[in-house]
Amino acid sequence: MSRLVDIGECRLEVISSGTTSPTVVFESGAGRPAADWDKVRSFMDPSVRTVAYSRAGQGQSDPPAAESVIFDNGHIQVASAESRTDDLSMLLEVLGVGPPYVLVGHSLGGIYIRLFAAQYPGVIAGLVFVDSSHPEQNSRLNEAVRRADLTEELREEFLQREPSPNEPVMQAAAGTGPFNGIPMAVFSQDPNLQANRADSVFPPELQSVWSSEWSKMQSDIANLSDDSSHTIVDGADHMVHHHAPEPIAAAIMVMVETTRRG
Repeated sequence: MSRLVDIGECRLEVISSGTTSPTVVFESGAGRPAADWDKVRSFMDPSVRTVAYSRAGQGQSDPPAAESVIFDNGHIQVASAESRTDDLSMLLEVLGVGPPYVLVGHSLGGIYIRLFAAQYPGVIAGLVFVDSSHPEQNSRLNEAVRRADLTEELREEFLQREPSPNEPVMQAAAGTGPFNGIPMAVFSQDPNLQANRADSVFPPELQSVWSSEWSKMQSDIANLSDDSSHTIVDGADHMVHHHAPEPIAAAIMVMVETTRRG
């Protein structure tokens, strides 16, 4: 059951349980609520303290503070990366949940756990990236399309698309890491599935380029720590944590038990 927690600037929707340290903090993807992690949490030891929350403007949370908004088209609001990190820090303080933390992030949530880990390196016990966004993903995808053997029409169609409103947030994480000495697990989608999506707005030629570059970026993320693993989940699309909640939960529990052993 979720509840609203007042952090001063706004109220954030929180789903929390358990009492034992370390605390596992879940960051959802863009537009996704705290409940997005229910399947993963269901496979974890219920005694472990978990905090899943909806960022301001997502789920049942209040909108972000006006001064933190960097993009607003009437339908989508994007808050600055700094304000998001501050919100999480304040939330944990209000909840009375101290370190250490295992951070878990899906898609854009992977950017936010990078930012938090870079700002508070001494309190991080583990990092789990679930098909995470990459700080340079838009520029790298564009460059890959420029190099690819495509028709000029296809190339221009892709390069002239509207930029993501989250681009400034992703770029804010450029230069974060490495996180050597911190246990890290990366889970990524099936590249074969990604390259042959029937529901994609892009034709197969572009999907193939996208899939190849995305796989390289997932490997780059796995190289952020000298203590990391990388699992490609067969048959999984971008919502990897919905397809494979059990192995993700198992990786989290390994980090929890390792931390407890000191």
